[in-house]
Amino acid sequence: MYSTTKYLRIGNRSLLKFAVCGGCSPSPSLADVRCLSTRDIFLRDLPARLAELVPEAPVPIYKPSLEEMLSNGQSVLDELGLWTWWKPSSWMRWVMEYAHLTLDIPWWGTIIATTVTLRLLFFPIPVNMRRMMALHQKYAPELKEFTDKMQKASREGNNALSMQIMWEQRDFMNQKGIKMMKNLPLMLANGAVFMTMFCALKKLANSKYPGFQDGGVFWFPDLTVGDPYWLLPLFAATSLHFVFRAGIETGSLLQMPKMVKYAMLFGFPLLILVSANQFTSAVCLYWCTSNTITLAFALLFRSARVQRLLKLPPPLAKELRQVPKMRLSAMREDWQQARASAAPPSLATLKKKDLEQFKRAGRGKPIIVDETTKK
Repeated sequence: MYSTTKYLRIGNRSLLKFAVCGGCSPSPSLADVRCLSTRDIFLRDLPARLAELVPEAPVPIYKPSLEEMLSNGQSVLDELGLWTWWKPSSWMRWVMEYAHLTLDIPWWGTIIATTVTLRLLFFPIPVNMRRMMALHQKYAPELKEFTDKMQKASREGNNALSMQIMWEQRDFMNQKGIKMMKNLPLMLANGAVFMTMFCALKKLANSKYPGFQDGGVFWFPDLTVGDPYWLLPLFAATSLHFVFRAGIETGSLLQMPKMVKYAMLFGFPLLILVSANQFTSAVCLYWCTSNTITLAFALLFRSARVQRLLKLPPPLAKELRQVPKMRLSAMREDWQQARASAAPPSLATLKKKDLEQFKRAGRGKPIIVDETTKK
């Protein structure tokens, strides 16, 4: 049995009617009433309307590969995580990539061309270093005499005499225009350029930049690995020894302690040679190119015509004789002297020094410190 309940509104009165279907006759008041379903009103065209409201599936964006981007001349540094706008090494990588894509030269040629361009842009640095080195070499005997006197006074424990010699040395250097701190900004600028290029090439090789695997030449075709024959590290270490010896980038070795000279001339190049497997062929190629250019500058500055053009003082005739020679006996003797001077004195040594100072008391000239010199 099926029943429905309807509310009919007639005028201002609402009547409740019942209609019972099946076996009973319908009510006359509901004979012409049709039961409507809300589904026919609201849900008739729902599928079609929903189909209109739902947007079409988006077309997937095509992402080209690194090889396709490079073939179109586009940079891939950002895709490889090698680009940061505030890092100098990122700008150096961008310059090398732009030169590689625009000029269509291999990566080994790009590294050499970039190195030569950088060294020519910073050409005033070796020129100024050469001028200051010549000034140091000109007054090397006087400066060495001051150094020997200060060391002797320090060994004797005469602090007053040591301070007096130090003030005299400072006055002498001011009169001759020798400024030790003037070398520091030039050396820092030179080191900053080297580290920028070093970091740029190291990350390019470690990220497996497309084209680096076959961007080498001759016996080192892969720039992402080390030199298999160790020829590049050997040349880099040897040329670095002569770079330190020439003093174009580090200044004169005349005023440096002997152990520092040994460390710079032999220790550091040997360290580079031993740790060569940690450097890729790209880094070694840059190092060899930079050292070769430095040695070329050193030979260029010896020319009389270049000296007149750049207003450089002529080099001394025996400027390389002050460099220590590689002799085991001399190195052993210098090492023993350095250890003896660095070690604390024994009681017997102190007694001996006190006795010597007591004997010299009243015989030597009095130490007169000029107070106006300190100001």
